Amino acid sequence: MKTSVVRYGGVHQALSGARTMDVTGHRAEYEFEWKYLERSEWMWLEALHLRHIPGPFALLNPLRKNRLSASASSLIPTSVTGVGLDLTRYTYSWDNSYPADELAGPGVRALRLDSWTSVGVGHMRFDGFRPTAVRVGEQITASVWLKAPADPSALLALDYTDRDGNQVTSPPWEAQAVTSAWARYSITKTVPAGVAGVRFAVLTGAAAPAMSMAAPQVELGPAPTSWEPGGAAPRVLIDQLASTSPIFPLTDCSLTLLEA
Repeated sequence: MKTSVVRYGGVHQALSGARTMDVTGHRAEYEFEWKYLERSEWMWLEALHLRHIPGPFALLNPLRKNRLSASASSLIPTSVTGVGLDLTRYTYSWDNSYPADELAGPGVRALRLDSWTSVGVGHMRFDGFRPTAVRVGEQITASVWLKAPADPSALLALDYTDRDGNQVTSPPWEAQAVTSAWARYSITKTVPAGVAGVRFAVLTGAAAPAMSMAAPQVELGPAPTSWEPGGAAPRVLIDQLASTSPIFPLTDCSLTLLEA
């Protein structure tokens, strides 16, 4: 498998020669090659390519482990149509601190929740408008680093969705006592039948003080491991499917996928 991450945006050059760069986003491209596919295997790929099975499709990339999007893992706030951090009833700013722990990975700033904009509770959903792809029977661990000045409580949850992204159930939220020092908090669940996606969320009370968060991750396994940027479960579109038949009825083919 060949993977490349393409930067989208523009490079502008001033009269002085100085350059500035506008980055609108990054998207991955994937290339696969197979040899001697059986007829049934080839027909499955062709059905995807011809949109007989409509996309976009969820790709579980074994070369990466953080199944959140790159935007969500970097705490980039999102609109109702995008991936990233969905903030409800919160205003935010950037906290120029980061957990001094090798498990938190590289980083220089965290996102700070400053206040809420309506009465009640607020929540932060990571990729709230695009559930994180999972498989039935997998043990999934979601984690995030938190700190707050007044030791409030926070609730962590993994809501379950079906393959169409509709929420089907919400397991019990798990309370966590957040301290004034950076610490990692996690929740682990086993994916039940009928579930194709999860939404990792953090909820705080209406009187919660300013809370900072960093390095969110959703991964396979019973416990959190060292953080890495997201991108292990992108939504993809099939761009090209080329084939040859060296020995009938076996098929060689190459497949190109574009991150949606």
